[in-house]
Amino acid sequence: MLGCPTIFQGVTHGFIPTGTRVLLLRATVLKSAISSDTYNYGSLDNIGLALDYFDSPFNRNIVINGDFEQGPTPSPYGTIAAYVPNWLVVRGVTTALDYSPPGQRSNLGLTSTSPGPSDRGQRYVYGGNGTALLRQVICFPSFSPYIVNQTLLFNFSGWLGGYGTEGDGSGLTIVFIDEKTGYGIFPLHGGVEYMPGPMPKDRNNQTLLMFYSVAGTVPLGAHCIVLTASASQPTGQYNDGYADNISFVLS
Repeated sequence: MLGCPTIFQGVTHGFIPTGTRVLLLRATVLKSAISSDTYNYGSLDNIGLALDYFDSPFNRNIVINGDFEQGPTPSPYGTIAAYVPNWLVVRGVTTALDYSPPGQRSNLGLTSTSPGPSDRGQRYVYGGNGTALLRQVICFPSFSPYIVNQTLLFNFSGWLGGYGTEGDGSGLTIVFIDEKTGYGIFPLHGGVEYMPGPMPKDRNNQTLLMFYSVAGTVPLGAHCIVLTASASQPTGQYNDGYADNISFVLS
């Protein structure tokens, strides 16, 4: 008897290496070696490859949908998860949510006039109803000469926050992936950067977003980053860890 299928959406984006003339797209469906089923129930659908062009990859935000403006219209209180394009939901029901109009405060918190980014759009992201993780993979193999010379710099930033006195919070992490091993580079070698969001005391128990950033040099051997936005929920019905305007810039 078949159980309910589980569907995951995977997204990776990056820069095409210098000198590339042909792209080979290969899709593989593997059957588990420990499965006793006769058939391979692995499945694929809606495979896509999109190419874009811009004058320079430097000094621009290369996170796709870091402001969470793309995607279907969220439900008013975030009770129904809204698909967040270009992000992989690793855990929970992380969803986009509209900023409430001024003077109209939802039970989830942020309004269009709450302290936060001046260039905010219509939406931010929050954790749903449990601990949640969103992830995006960004690759930049064409930057290898700059990485070898240790002249490629990064700036990683985002707006993070929470609700009133509740201890729910958010955080941002990047892990640089080694080109040869495919694993994360050790933190001691600059391979991990973590930005925890504000606790209630840092927000003076207000519902708001605060700006966080970290800058440095892309470590030797890196060719991709795994960017994770997390939201934790120690108390309450909803996970009121918020994030918006996530950015990763190379220069």
